[in-house]
Amino acid sequence: MEQDNNPINAILNKLENLSKTTYELWQLKAIQKSIVIGSAILSKTLTILFLLIGLLFLSIGIAIYIGSLLPALYYGFALVALFYFIIFIVLIVFASGIKKHLTNLITKAIFN
Repeated sequence: MEQDNNPINAILNKLENLSKTTYELWQLKAIQKSIVIGSAILSKTLTILFLLIGLLFLSIGIAIYIGSLLPALYYGFALVALFYFIIFIVLIVFASGIKKHLTNLITKAIFN
């Protein structure tokens, strides 16, 4: 009777080892995917941060230049602010399309 149980026990042990190995593999894949996504987010965040800082200084320079051409310096800043306000309105109008595009981008990043 013990001989009949030994092959079953061996199969059960192998199945247990297989399930543990599969679980560990899924864990490692999840960790790898998290690291890839985290590094991509950090990289994009730093790139956008430096882009925004550069855009800020460029905007200030353009505002000062436009203001020097007009009767008062603050007119230049008002025109640059108006430009950004128009961009803001356009972004609000097209928000659903932008959201859909970003969702697709993030989904592709996660599942690729």
